[in-house]
Amino acid sequence: MATRTPKQLVGVTDGTEIPAKMADGREVGASVQRSVYSKVTGTAWANGDTVTLGTKPAGHKLVSVQLVTATSLGTSTIDVGTADDPDKYVDGATLTATNELTEIGVNAAAMAEDPGEAEDLIATIGVASITAGTDLSFVIETIGYS
Repeated sequence: MATRTPKQLVGVTDGTEIPAKMADGREVGASVQRSVYSKVTGTAWANGDTVTLGTKPAGHKLVSVQLVTATSLGTSTIDVGTADDPDKYVDGATLTATNELTEIGVNAAAMAEDPGEAEDLIATIGVASITAGTDLSFVIETIGYS
């Protein structure tokens, strides 16, 4: 069997560079930042609404989007991305589990990208509205230099 090296360690630990490169600290041994964004109880989110989810800092990579809700979202879907690419990180996630922090993304293609520029993140509600009485929170996690 062959031994394979992930792109973050090519030239670092595989012996292909002499002297060896240093690992990119934006991804290997990176600092973790988490933010929580909660729905205002008493407001409904309609199909097509967008919700701001803060900013992914420059030099960071979005590595996790989690969601928790006290009420099943039924057929409602959630995309997470940017204004230019609304489903860049999460495409059509649904959540019927209640009171369990649940990972809903990140798309593999986005995870494989190098850390990039700062991005304003949004969630887009699809298919069905989320009712006013629903308690719901996102946890967004990025890694990078701090």
